[in-house]
Amino acid sequence: SKIITTAFFSYILLGMKLRWKQIVSLLALTVGMVLVQLATEGPSAPGRVSHFSGLVAVLGASFTSGYASVFLEKIYKTNESDVSIFARNVQLAAFAFPIAAIWSLLKDFQTSSPAGYFQGFDGVIACVIFLHAGGGILVGAVMKYASSILKCFAMAASICLSVIISCHFGLHEISFALLAGLSLVICSIFLYTRNVETLHISDRAKQTTTRDTV
Repeated sequence: SKIITTAFFSYILLGMKLRWKQIVSLLALTVGMVLVQLATEGPSAPGRVSHFSGLVAVLGASFTSGYASVFLEKIYKTNESDVSIFARNVQLAAFAFPIAAIWSLLKDFQTSSPAGYFQGFDGVIACVIFLHAGGGILVGAVMKYASSILKCFAMAASICLSVIISCHFGLHEISFALLAGLSLVICSIFLYTRNVETLHISDRAKQTTTRDTV
């Protein structure tokens, strides 16, 4: 659902116009990701389930996340000040870190206070933290030099790659729904990027024609 809201806010905030092939590719990507996640989800948690509350929560998360992603892209691309991607991520961390620290104290204070906050940290945890930090820089670069929509395609490809690796190690079983979802994601990526390359070639041709006319 975030894929659709990201495209919607890209049109509202950035004025990005999508061709029908791009719209079809986004719909195919959404359906493909639904099939992949349904094929790999575990058993439902016991207890009372509210489908209405879950639907409202998912829609709220998709709209807020899609808006935040496109708004951050707008800041990267329209701000006149020469601020690096690293500096932008530090600014975001300045707001996020106090909130995370307060939440950690409220939730895990009794557990972390006797043994210290960094209990259980080892090389694997350090690698995970490094990957998350580096991933934040890469996401910022994608939104500055590409777009939030392409970021959705990159994350979808990442999820599919993780599922394939999980199937290789026997953590998930290969099913028809999983294969159909992976096929839709791959086809949507080629369809969208092919259209983007065609648009870039067309834009360069128009610029060349304009210069020749002048």
